[in-house]
Amino acid sequence: MVLEVNDTGTGMTEEVRQRCLEPFYSTKGERGTGLGLAIVYGIVQRHGGSLDIQSEVGKGTTFRLRLPIHTGQPAPVTQSEMKGSSKPLSVLVVEDDPALLEIEAEYLSSEGHTIETATDGCEGLKKFRKGRFDLVVVDRAMPNMNGDQMSAAINNFPPALRSSW
Repeated sequence: MVLEVNDTGTGMTEEVRQRCLEPFYSTKGERGTGLGLAIVYGIVQRHGGSLDIQSEVGKGTTFRLRLPIHTGQPAPVTQSEMKGSSKPLSVLVVEDDPALLEIEAEYLSSEGHTIETATDGCEGLKKFRKGRFDLVVVDRAMPNMNGDQMSAAINNFPPALRSSW
């Protein structure tokens, strides 16, 4: 199945077109998170599809989405999919922007991981002390305690507290 979406907007430069599927890449400044197209691309890939983007500055952009037709039979598992499989993780996500926090948590939970969230570094440290996390995802630019400070504080915890790392 092919879905094609065209617009007659400003279009993209070749550099932007090549990077627009990267997580957190945005040309919208404060208005954008840079996650929209990256999430779409991830979903398309997980369904065995592809996404082709053609764009010309001043003329617009065409997105061509190709998805396999569901036959009712499970798709065979490829070697690369088996290598990429891993056990679900317990993840602490610390982010002060509510929209980004929701997107990050939703994305990780859709991959089967157990998610706990915190809206600042202090809350994140409290949750870290109480839980066992395989991974901590931290916003580096938070008020009061930024991500680097929080990471340093976690690294100062006794090794037994960090043993799942």
